[in-house]
Amino acid sequence: MCDTPTQPHCNPNARYRTFDGSCNNLRNPLLGTPVQPQSRFLPPEYVGDIDLPRTKSLQNERLPRVRPTSNTMNSKNQGTCLDDVTVAVLSWGTLVVRDTLETPSTSIKLSVKRAYNVLAECFHINVNDDDPYFNVTCLDFVRASPILADQCRPGRRQQINQLNSYLDASQVYGLSEADNDKIRVYRGGLLKVNNDNIPDKQDSQSIDEIITQTAFFRLHNIYAKQLSHFNPFWNDEKIFQETRKIIGAVVQKITYDEYLTTFLNDETREKYCLKSSCRQYDETEDPQLRVGYSVAAGRFGHSRIPPLQRFVNNILRVLPGPTSPSLLKQLVDDILQEKAGCVDR
Repeated sequence: MCDTPTQPHCNPNARYRTFDGSCNNLRNPLLGTPVQPQSRFLPPEYVGDIDLPRTKSLQNERLPRVRPTSNTMNSKNQGTCLDDVTVAVLSWGTLVVRDTLETPSTSIKLSVKRAYNVLAECFHINVNDDDPYFNVTCLDFVRASPILADQCRPGRRQQINQLNSYLDASQVYGLSEADNDKIRVYRGGLLKVNNDNIPDKQDSQSIDEIITQTAFFRLHNIYAKQLSHFNPFWNDEKIFQETRKIIGAVVQKITYDEYLTTFLNDETREKYCLKSSCRQYDETEDPQLRVGYSVAAGRFGHSRIPPLQRFVNNILRVLPGPTSPSLLKQLVDDILQEKAGCVDR
């Protein structure tokens, strides 16, 4: 049984983005919305041309084993850090990914699945006895959840993006009215924060993400109060949406004109219109993220994350990790209140 997505009714004169990215393209309102197939730079290469992973090269030679390949590559580069940037660059890269991409994994119970399904969804990784990191015989590897690229028509396996593909600060505001409702005060356009001025809702996996998310919650509330002051006749919804528009622009401006400049030269950014000054809009362009980005290009910073991040005070004395709410608040406050360049050096 296949469910065809309902086409939303779009208002061509709408002033604000939808939360799920629909209606960004008026000709095809569902482009870039959640739960859509990821695009590809090249067609997939599956065994049987449907969905089974390849085990041989195009020359029909068996592909090298994963763990020895990984160990060989990483033995020559033990977490080498970029010399001219700080870990803040990697943190921003994480924000960009979490704002635009989430690929769900298949949920499978081996005891109840047929043999073919097990092979299709699980692709375990063998581990050598002398592996320097793992003392097991194999590692579980569950594949990304499948989706058909063309609605209900049979075809090659594709991967899902659960988020909308637009860089619109949805990591802050959510993907739906229901998500957004959880963080709204519904007074003065403000977002919910606790007594320590930290978001009530934390959907983050690391201290870097917590700091970044907290910064944008606080920035939203600062701008909302300023807009309310200068526009006393605006209601809550107007203040919220105008502030949300500004925060989205801030995220895009930093991404295109500061983050991308750390590893892409001007010629490349100009060629692919990766600058905030670009005003080109092509309604025929598919905004959905590519699989090559989701599994490789968008993850390049993972190998550059230092194995240990130390937190220091204003006299460079190493602090313990943020194990308590009070210490977390102190850490967040110290970083957000410092002038640019003070903390990361």
